[in-house]
Amino acid sequence: DLERPRYSPNAATSGVASGSVTLSSAAGTVTITNNVTTGNATVADAAGITTAATGNINVTAATGITGTGRLITGNASVDAAAADAVDTATSGTITLNVTGSGDVGLLTGDALTVGSATITNNTADDTATTGNIVIGNTNAPNRVNNGTAGLALDVSFGAASGGQTNTAGTLSVTTDGAAGALGEIRVTSAEALRVGALSTVGGTAQDVNISTTGGAALTITNATESLSGDSVTFDAGTGTLTMADNSFTVGAGSLILEGDEVELTGAANSIIGTGTLTLRPETLTQAIQLGSTDPGAGTLHFSTTELATIQNGFSGITIGRSVDGTGAVTVAEAVSFNDSLTLVGGSIASNFTLTDTGNAVTLTARTGGITDGNAATANVVSTSLTATAVTGADLDTTITTLTLANVSGAGNIDISDTAGGLTVTSATTSNGGITLNATGGTLTVTA
Repeated sequence: DLERPRYSPNAATSGVASGSVTLSSAAGTVTITNNVTTGNATVADAAGITTAATGNINVTAATGITGTGRLITGNASVDAAAADAVDTATSGTITLNVTGSGDVGLLTGDALTVGSATITNNTADDTATTGNIVIGNTNAPNRVNNGTAGLALDVSFGAASGGQTNTAGTLSVTTDGAAGALGEIRVTSAEALRVGALSTVGGTAQDVNISTTGGAALTITNATESLSGDSVTFDAGTGTLTMADNSFTVGAGSLILEGDEVELTGAANSIIGTGTLTLRPETLTQAIQLGSTDPGAGTLHFSTTELATIQNGFSGITIGRSVDGTGAVTVAEAVSFNDSLTLVGGSIASNFTLTDTGNAVTLTARTGGITDGNAATANVVSTSLTATAVTGADLDTTITTLTLANVSGAGNIDISDTAGGLTVTSATTSNGGITLNATGGTLTVTA
């Protein structure tokens, strides 16, 4: 049965506090059919410390939390006009737990909404802090979605602003369901979203998909995660995805990092796994650049420092949209990888050396050509190379095997290798010439 909501009294402060809300069901489901809010807290400055705080919302159910209503912690605001002491504005936290077998599945938009925290007329070390969304911190649900498998729970965080220190809240989720969608974490937001701790049942391959829409930023903070073997996607859409975690591991699972800008700001070797890693833009025509200076808007750029956050061990790394990407890819500085690599875009300009010693490199130009802007210096140093293009492929290489060179339109294949011997498995063009050169060694064609 659903117990009567319990409202905590206002706290004794020098400002205003709205009450907290607790909903619980010891044996059944909590169904939210209307909006539940703690209300706003707004206060003008007073002598000494002035505080505005909105209450928390805590929901605990035995068999799930569902419905079409919203849970909302109100906005907190302080007008800190007097420079006397540290004034604070803090919005409340939403915490959901499921003690038995059941899901968190709320259908409506902004189903979980954390209010803003605002300081106006900041005059000292005033602070604004927004609350967190915490799901399953003591008793995990089987899965988190909007009530339908594969569809995301919609959350919203208000901004922390105006203070000397502004701290945004985070989303943390733990599930304990079975593999795939049965233990999934699916969350989306139209506002900036910061992700904290994430956890699923170890080694059982759950689906984890967290996204933002409308250009809102998505940040993966330096928090603890347990996602080994999961299929993980972080998608900022046309916005910026920032991977700030200093140790993010997916084990044998897969990791997709998607956004028109992806910032890898964690420590060296901080992105860890033995499965596959994909870095790709949301926009099909978005250009991709490896190395050199970030050209800004319109280009998904990875510096050599960012690429060094990828630890050796992935079974394969893909940069670009394999199925539908048409943006130009440019190797603008000498770059190195430690795992088999696929670069894919509309065209590929190889202007500096790409080194991937002991591994396979695949270059795919889906609508244009692969060009050599590196004079006679090697474009690719690896064990093997697969190069496919539409309007030609021109490369200097240091490889042992040319697995495949294919030009599907009008264009030539020109591969010149300096490894001391080259084995060619396949080289074909629809309308052009083929030039293969093994400098200082034997050219072997096995096709």
